[in-house]
Amino acid sequence: MPVSLPIEFALHRFLYADPTPGALQVFLDHPGLLVEKKGAVPPEQEVEEGGQWINADPIPGCIVCNIGEMWEVWSNGLYKSTLHRVVHRGSNYRILIMAYDMCVTASREQIRHLETAIQNLTSLSSIPFFFEPNFDARIEPLPTARRMQEEDRALRKLRGPEKTYEPVVYGDFLLRKVGSNFDTGKGRYDAE
Repeated sequence: MPVSLPIEFALHRFLYADPTPGALQVFLDHPGLLVEKKGAVPPEQEVEEGGQWINADPIPGCIVCNIGEMWEVWSNGLYKSTLHRVVHRGSNYRILIMAYDMCVTASREQIRHLETAIQNLTSLSSIPFFFEPNFDARIEPLPTARRMQEEDRALRKLRGPEKTYEPVVYGDFLLRKVGSNFDTGKGRYDAE
């Protein structure tokens, strides 16, 4: 079922995660790109590399960029979405501000609002900003990515076994992805 929403919109979510071990599971980011500013807290993100979990330690003055599943499709597998998990190492509640922007732009007012919120929070550990395609965007491998792989044997070797990246409408993909988060697998809570 196609999603009917305005072409451009932004969503900010303020989440509070309790310190329960294992509260946040292993996942892939679904948007095209996640840009995240890390706070001055112990590393909370771990990535899977060769069957081992390693810390993604924050580097002062730097940001983390995670490749999402849509970027993997656009690049025809040249860039891989990173399997990762968030490990809350503190004993306090973790505050997380999630900013989603469907049109890959943010107004100065939106940015000022986020900056003000950030300055007023003391237990903030990170601020992820998701750059997402529009809901009706058709996501498919870019011709340039395919051409690069066909022309360069080293890139074909880097990519590994051949995988077919089928076109997908982002809103339909997102509904399926988010829908599997709930117990029923239908994207809604069991309220009855």
